[in-house]
Amino acid sequence: MTDIRKREKSFGLNPTKKSSIIDAETIKDAVSPKKHKSSGNNFVFYWLLTLSIVLMLFSGCATTTPMTKSIFNEVGGTKNTKNFQYYVSNTITLKLVAESKKTTVEGGQLVRSGKTSREKIVITKSLPGIVRDNILNSSTGDYQLVVAFEDYDGNPVLWFGQSSTKSDGKYYLLYDDTKNNIIEYGNSSYVVNYAGNGIPYLLIKMKQSSKKSNKARKVKGLKLGK
Repeated sequence: MTDIRKREKSFGLNPTKKSSIIDAETIKDAVSPKKHKSSGNNFVFYWLLTLSIVLMLFSGCATTTPMTKSIFNEVGGTKNTKNFQYYVSNTITLKLVAESKKTTVEGGQLVRSGKTSREKIVITKSLPGIVRDNILNSSTGDYQLVVAFEDYDGNPVLWFGQSSTKSDGKYYLLYDDTKNNIIEYGNSSYVVNYAGNGIPYLLIKMKQSSKKSNKARKVKGLKLGK
């Protein structure tokens, strides 16, 4: 039995010559620009251009950035980790192969029966998740983030924490069995596969904005007797 669950996250002008005779009024109209329409169009164009520039200056763009230990400390530690929306840097695929065998005697015969269950879970890099809990690692003094990407039987979560071999401060996916790339997800053990070469780590969205204000004032001076 195969159970696949995916969680998660493009006038031309073709003038026709009707007459070879063009009167003086037609020539006058052709060479004389209609200033009132042109001025109005120019005003609208420059007004829209100015508005666009102002909006670009005063609005920040949200980008994804790694969740790091420095950001963790910057926002006040465990107090605010649950206020972020989380994502993974690479798509994660969890695979489960469970086999069960049973031997019975039926009607005077030996009966051997078996069952194989296969399951595949995909957690895409665009899928949003939330922190369920912060767990202190007593041996390192760092917190591990317990992240859920779905509500499902067994309350499945992924654990992320600091790497003992990296000093970049990112929160990497943690294994229950590092040698065999196995994690506990829900109530079962899964083999982890992921896209790319690096171990998946947590991402958050960050928005940076800056405002500039320039003022100029001409001083008039003061005269005696006033």
